[in-house]
Amino acid sequence: MAAPVTAARDPEAPPAGGSAGTSAWIRFWYDPVPLRRLQLFRVLIYLYVPLDVVLTRFPADHGLLPASWYAPLWIGRALGIPAPTRVGMALVLVSLLSIPLVAAAGRARRLAGPAVALLYGYWCLIGFSYGKVDHDRVALLVALAVLPTVAWTAEDGTSAAAGWAMRMVQVAVALTYFLAGVTKMLVSGPSWITSSILISAITRRGTMFADPLLQFPRLLHLMQLGIIVFELTALLMLVRGRVGRLYVWMAALFHTVTFVGITIYFRAHMICLISFAPLERLRFGGRGFGLRVSRALRVPPPQCVEAAQKGNALDEPAKGDHLRRGRQPDEHEQAQQAPAGADGGNGSGPPGSPREVGAGVAEHSALPQVHGQKGPDPTGQGG
Repeated sequence: MAAPVTAARDPEAPPAGGSAGTSAWIRFWYDPVPLRRLQLFRVLIYLYVPLDVVLTRFPADHGLLPASWYAPLWIGRALGIPAPTRVGMALVLVSLLSIPLVAAAGRARRLAGPAVALLYGYWCLIGFSYGKVDHDRVALLVALAVLPTVAWTAEDGTSAAAGWAMRMVQVAVALTYFLAGVTKMLVSGPSWITSSILISAITRRGTMFADPLLQFPRLLHLMQLGIIVFELTALLMLVRGRVGRLYVWMAALFHTVTFVGITIYFRAHMICLISFAPLERLRFGGRGFGLRVSRALRVPPPQCVEAAQKGNALDEPAKGDHLRRGRQPDEHEQAQQAPAGADGGNGSGPPGSPREVGAGVAEHSALPQVHGQKGPDPTGQGG
């Protein structure tokens, strides 16, 4: 007895689920997204890494410090990572300035992708083993870890693997806000809301836009309450629909206000916040960098331009228009809609009709003009 034939499973398809709860969980992690979205996000992330290395070059300087100053994070202690050296950090710096460009170009995914993830992770470890630990790199480290798991060449269609990679970055972004709020509650408790945290920040690095707020401490306390509420409910950012979009815009507004008011902005985190945006809607025309962001800016179809040039775009009714109006075509419309050859084989309408005039002009313009010679005068009058 022949074995039953089963269809091969698509490797890009999400795992099959059983119950409704399991299916919802699978859809949450493996909902297919356009591959173009992931490719544009990949290019953005890998182009940002060298920029971040240039702007935050202090980890390279840690190779010049005494080894006794090195206080590695728990992951550094668990892996037994030694203190950095001057030559080692110089090699890491050069590598992070060059290898991400290869990854941005979509080359050597299995080599360049893991290399950038490991090198940047080591860069952050060394940078944060001598003092304050920044939490705005978490989502970027997750992005560098998951981007090599999806092919870098395909842009057509959707992919569940791409959906998983983008969802991992989004979860890291949302957890960054949520865990920041949890930490505030664990360390300071509800008293953080009525503390002088914003007053201190504005006093130290406030701008002309934030300095007037020092006269309204109660308003600053309300702003701190809003920050806590937003961070503790930031996981709603992962909800589909209006609620999720609202939280994404709230996050963007929060970072804009903090930058304008106290010149603090989390570059790496803000770059990863773009993972929520429908990047596949961006279109780059031709080989240039002209960005078409609206259909209203697109060039009209060639047939519309040709019809307008012939002058019959508004004069000639559309074929079959009389059927939509519920009446029979008149003699003028029948003459304009007559097929080629029905009036003598030349495809022209009655004398003086727009079709005949347009055909005559087209025939005259098609004649070449060589050595300054003019084509035949359609009026019959010599020069």
